[in-house]
Amino acid sequence: MKKLLSLLTIIAVLVGIAAVQPSATADNIDDGKRNFVVSLVAKYFPFEAEELVAWYDKNIVYADNPTDSAITFKLDEKEITLAAHQTQKLILEPGQHRLVLADGKEIELTLKEGTNRSILNPTASPYFFWKTVYGSVNLPIEYKTVAIAGKPYEGPFEVSNEYLITRIGNQPWRFGLDEAIPDTVAVNNDRNTYTLIFSKAYRLPDFIKAYPMLSAQ
Repeated sequence: MKKLLSLLTIIAVLVGIAAVQPSATADNIDDGKRNFVVSLVAKYFPFEAEELVAWYDKNIVYADNPTDSAITFKLDEKEITLAAHQTQKLILEPGQHRLVLADGKEIELTLKEGTNRSILNPTASPYFFWKTVYGSVNLPIEYKTVAIAGKPYEGPFEVSNEYLITRIGNQPWRFGLDEAIPDTVAVNNDRNTYTLIFSKAYRLPDFIKAYPMLSAQ
């Protein structure tokens, strides 16, 4: 009965979502922010709202410039300029897309069905995805080591510098570039033991800043 009521509640707010959904071309420097109604539903009905949140976020791509200089590029013949440290929200349909960099280099991109909040990375910068374990069972996680400016960084993370870093569902990260890592997460079962592993996305400067705290966990 509770699940049914939850689903009815979600259906009831769909009209409100459609009415207040932001523009597909709106700038957005915080990929943790969503439509208020969707966020409210997700807070109180975290499991029933998963598909709703994915629907709201579908085909969203964040063009991100983590560097200290402005950049200009073309995406499907549309010229886009990002200031230093600027992020712009785009909506791309699944399929083939063409990225043309300022130096004329062309990259063919494929956006898959079901993607949500992916990262368009025209500077080919490294992004880090730090894994955090939630639950009562300890599972082994593979550790990696990378050198940044001659200093080693070790931990349970993945690194990608692909031009399009695809996100489907909660993979390969649950928490976005400008979202904090929560201390706890909700679990939709009654088992006494469980384990969830979620990743948090970081730009390189943010990763370096957060590393002392992450490595101390």
